[in-house]
Amino acid sequence: MDAHIICSPEQIFDEVRKVCQIQLAMLNAFGFKEYKLYLATKTKRKISGRRKIMWSDATKALKRGLSAEGLDFEMDEAAAPFYGPQIDIKIKRWR
Repeated sequence: MDAHIICSPEQIFDEVRKVCQIQLAMLNAFGFKEYKLYLATKTKRKISGRRKIMWSDATKALKRGLSAEGLDFEMDEAAAPFYGPQIDIKIKRWR
């Protein structure tokens, strides 16, 4: 599942919490019990000025949202796409 949420900076925290709740409910409904969450924080492209501040603020909001939901996650440095930081949920493969 993939989602791109466009919202104001003030909405990020609440939106992260809602999306995490929905995603985890879906995983559990389909029987996925083994998964890991990652916060992809930086891109390989150079970021500067106002955009760098926006990335930093977005990363902090994503961390706060994940933590508020009591979710364990790992940082995935330099794995974010060019448009911003993101949360990845990687599911253990079924056999």
